[in-house]
Amino acid sequence: MPKKSEDVIPEDTSPPEDAVSPGPPPPPITELVEEEQPDDQEVVAQQSVRASEDVVVEAESPESGAQSPKKEKPEIVLLIERLVGYRQKMIEDARDERDNYLKLHIRRLSLT
Repeated sequence: MPKKSEDVIPEDTSPPEDAVSPGPPPPPITELVEEEQPDDQEVVAQQSVRASEDVVVEAESPESGAQSPKKEKPEIVLLIERLVGYRQKMIEDARDERDNYLKLHIRRLSLT
């Protein structure tokens, strides 16, 4: 027996409440946002804090030498650099392990 049209529940085609609305992508995280500073004393205080952070960064890096103060890199950049470094180390370790494995088997073959 066919259902009446009143019994049929229409399918909900509206997007869920937590869905992202279409539109332009949000600005990149690295974009600088300029804020107005109402007081000159705040600016001086912030600069002195940043200067002390630069001194700490230079003290931690032994190869800094007579270079100009470095800008701090965003945390994501530091994480990516660490991952790339780990990848390079893993590749080198794998090459060393493969070379050692081959040398061991070459020695075994030469002894027999």
